[in-house]
Amino acid sequence: VRLFSRRQRAAMREHAAPEMARVNLEGLVLHGKRAVPAARASELLGGVPDPPPAQGVAAAVERLTALGALRGSHAADGAPAAGAEELTALGARLAALPLEPSVGRAVLLGVLLGCAEDAATMAACLGTPNAVQLLLRRQGEAARLLARSDVLAATDEFEAARRRRGGRGRGGAGRGGERGGALR
Repeated sequence: VRLFSRRQRAAMREHAAPEMARVNLEGLVLHGKRAVPAARASELLGGVPDPPPAQGVAAAVERLTALGALRGSHAADGAPAAGAEELTALGARLAALPLEPSVGRAVLLGVLLGCAEDAATMAACLGTPNAVQLLLRRQGEAARLLARSDVLAATDEFEAARRRRGGRGRGGAGRGGERGGALR
């Protein structure tokens, strides 16, 4: 049974682009560096059957360096110097988390800043954007929350749902009341 027209079929690609050519490579680079610290990211990913584009690998290394997960020293000519792409202590911790590196960093910073529960809730909301949108639609609150950050709105809805189910909310000493969480 075909569910598309001949014209639609003619416009389709014979094969989908390899996943590595379509996805964020930061987590893969981080795990590769954790497994083989001496190898460069381009070497790690260049040997796979359908390697990702070189600019995608370079962008992932650049973002991981900006996050502080990799040490990124450069020579005077702009080329990576010896010791570049070295996994930092933060990078090793991020590689141990089952999260995207940027979200993992936010969780670790939340722990250091004393708002681990808020950071973990926000990480969960970021990790499941479709579920958050469904929750907001189901609650009928989307219009009211449009002016606010999607993540903060989702966090509020998550906390309200937890309170309705009898779980503990985000309260606590020094939190500033109902809407004054540490990350607001």
